[in-house]
Amino acid sequence: MYDGFLNRKQITNLFEMRQKHPHNKDVMNAIRSIIHGCFLVEPQVFYEVVIDKLSKEGFNIKHITVKRVWRVYEEMVRKKIIDDVLSVVKVKNSK
Repeated sequence: MYDGFLNRKQITNLFEMRQKHPHNKDVMNAIRSIIHGCFLVEPQVFYEVVIDKLSKEGFNIKHITVKRVWRVYEEMVRKKIIDDVLSVVKVKNSK
């Protein structure tokens, strides 16, 4: 009989089924592990590889866009967290 209330076990099951949305830090960790794990990633498939990595870690990838992944990658290169192994970031010339 359902009385309108959930017990503790049912609440725990609801939270376990719900996937988390990745923060930029999670996207950074996925990018870092991909770059250090395999050296031959092409820029054309880089987004799909990052999405696959986040999905395997249990994140909800519904709102992760191509633009966000490349923006995080560019930030990491500019802050010298990683090297530009994909050779896609343009360096501005300083005068």
